[in-house]
Amino acid sequence: MDLELILQTAAECLALKPDLSQKNPDGYDKAILGLTDNGQLVYSKEIMVELLREEDKELSEEDAWEFLEFNTFCAYVGEQTPIFVNTY
Repeated sequence: MDLELILQTAAECLALKPDLSQKNPDGYDKAILGLTDNGQLVYSKEIMVELLREEDKELSEEDAWEFLEFNTFCAYVGEQTPIFVNTY
């Protein structure tokens, strides 16, 4: 996987990326698995949980899942809404 190529293509498609924090808007890039044909970024939920916990050391795994489920995974922001998949 060439993350730079995916991100460049995503930018051209105006793909939307969820922010990890205001200080680090590219924080979830390591969780990107790919890009759909219509320009939606595809993320690993499990990797996103890990990245969120790295950002906030006091956050439990359960709390990280709850936060992402409530604030990110269920959000719909239009046709370019990212896709979040389980990658056991």
